[in-house]
Amino acid sequence: YQPQVSAQTFNIRPGTYLIEKKGTSTNLSGYTKVGVIGLREFVAPAHQPASTISAARSFATTPTATANTTDAATLKRKALSLFDSRDENSVVVFYSPDWKTDPYEFIEAAGQRILRMTHRPTAKTTPGGVETFVNRLDNEEILMALASDAEYNTIVVRAAAVKKTLVKITLIGGDAVAYSAIIQPGNQVQDIAVPLSAFKRDAFILLPRPYPGFQALDFFSKENSALQWRNIDKIQFMIQGKPEDELSVDLANIRLEIK
Repeated sequence: YQPQVSAQTFNIRPGTYLIEKKGTSTNLSGYTKVGVIGLREFVAPAHQPASTISAARSFATTPTATANTTDAATLKRKALSLFDSRDENSVVVFYSPDWKTDPYEFIEAAGQRILRMTHRPTAKTTPGGVETFVNRLDNEEILMALASDAEYNTIVVRAAAVKKTLVKITLIGGDAVAYSAIIQPGNQVQDIAVPLSAFKRDAFILLPRPYPGFQALDFFSKENSALQWRNIDKIQFMIQGKPEDELSVDLANIRLEIK
């Protein structure tokens, strides 16, 4: 199918199109492959005819109704999930100074899916960590909390660690102002509650890591905005330790609660 172009417009059918400037030529064709995909390959969803309503004729439909019954009292009894390792749709960015010494994997442990971060002894590479985004765009639970008058005041991290490993939790606002606190998970997966009032102003790691490598890795905002749970945009979970340490941390979830 080769449509006729008129006044910079043309009719299309389901398929793929190769657009060329008039007077030029190319050796590309529908059989040309980009990687393993041919230029002529495409998928066209089946057409779903819409219901129509005609005058003087009945039209049956099933009405539905929804109600938002979530209020501050309900939210006080409910934790607000910010990260859950069981959620395959979570957006995470791994910070691994060296993939050979700082691998990351999702495993099954204690009957649940957990993110395991490991640091193997090395001469100069410090431990890494992970950054996750708080979905404030289409996460219904978070949107309902933002629309309420609930005031969450505690970060709860469910995690475990081998030996006495310290972890820095950094909360980064939409204005790039960061606050952090240090936690020490036990050797069994358990909840660690940290009041938001315990978080202090701090720098955070720029992720994905800046390139070329000589650029600054940390950023400390000169703004002086207060820490507010409604403004949390990203969370960094960074293992603390020396290059020669052998460390391992399991992260199950991070959530907000009212205590």
